Amino acid sequence: MDAVIAGTVLCSVRDPARALAQIRRVLRPGGRLVFFEHVVAPAGTWTRVLQRTYAPLSRIIDAGCDPARDTETAIRDAGFQTVDVRSELAPGILGTVDPLIQGIAVR
Repeated sequence: MDAVIAGTVLCSVRDPARALAQIRRVLRPGGRLVFFEHVVAPAGTWTRVLQRTYAPLSRIIDAGCDPARDTETAIRDAGFQTVDVRSELAPGILGTVDPLIQGIAVR
């Protein structure tokens, strides 16, 4: 495969490391994982407290979505040759912000 696109899906897979390993396996050398994902907020923030509190319910009612998952670290640890990540913030609930990442990981 030349490319795999992951758009707000890695929060919902049961085993992100395994999913990323399979993505890396099917990509040809130089192939790209293009991603847009929501991620866990930085430690010590109100958003992270809410994410951790809400995560058990979210996994049940939102197709397995874990808002407290550290997807950026999972992508970086998946063995890609290079990982380029840009971080963004979107308005969240109760005065929080939702951290998002987008980027490209190259096999």
